Amino acid sequence: MKVLTVILALFVLTSCHRSGEDDIARHSHGMDRSREDLNRLVRLALEGDGDAAYQLYIYESLERHDEKASIPWLRKAAAARNAEAQRILARLIRSYGYEHAELAPTPQEAVRLLLSDACRNQSNACCEIALAFEEGYFGAPDSVAARRYFLKGAQMNDAMCWNKLAVYLYEGKGGPPDTVGACYWASLDTQFVDPRSVAGTELWTARERLCSPLSPSAIQAVWAQVDAFVDGVNTGRVQLDTPPFLAGSIDPKLADEGRTLARKREAAYRASVRASSP
Repeated sequence: MKVLTVILALFVLTSCHRSGEDDIARHSHGMDRSREDLNRLVRLALEGDGDAAYQLYIYESLERHDEKASIPWLRKAAAARNAEAQRILARLIRSYGYEHAELAPTPQEAVRLLLSDACRNQSNACCEIALAFEEGYFGAPDSVAARRYFLKGAQMNDAMCWNKLAVYLYEGKGGPPDTVGACYWASLDTQFVDPRSVAGTELWTARERLCSPLSPSAIQAVWAQVDAFVDGVNTGRVQLDTPPFLAGSIDPKLADEGRTLARKREAAYRASVRASSP
């Protein structure tokens, strides 16, 4: 509290000049805030507002590049159960050796507590705790716990969890085999990725393998579920963890091409399956 009070004083007395993707190290500008806005966020954060504390962490970390000033706000946001702050703090403790004693006696227990709570509404946290259980970070590898968290993340539309859960269900890891469920989650994973991409090629290969054991009636039932989900995304009733076809991150023409090619690949795949059915 003493550190935060000092920071508050500084804000008040001085003017103030986001494995592929690493959200901790991302470099960004254009996040400068007015003195009034900063004072408002500080006041809310000190009153226990986790979102305000997280915004101050982002400001100090990514706009001012001041780690010493940013970490107290991150910890305060995590203590107020801001899920993204909990996930980032867990990453810092696990991967970079940040202090954990105020949370739990061991870094493993601190990470488990942070991620299990963040997973209530943050799909990336579900994926990260599932991977930690899978890798044995908390002790012996625990496929039952990993499967449980992959399922929760998949239900929150995390694409990595779709992929991992499909394999768990197909192989019967952490629970009984479920080939229908495996085919469903693997099928979702191909709906929103350009089939020309490296990821798209790998996902389609996995889908064809995981769906191959299904009977014609079973696979058509999966297709109906997939179509309903895709319709939900297209009409805005279902939100994905990441935009389909990297929309907003790449040239719109490339995103549109990926969407068109995905539809064509899906139609060709279904025609092939129907033609090969007895």
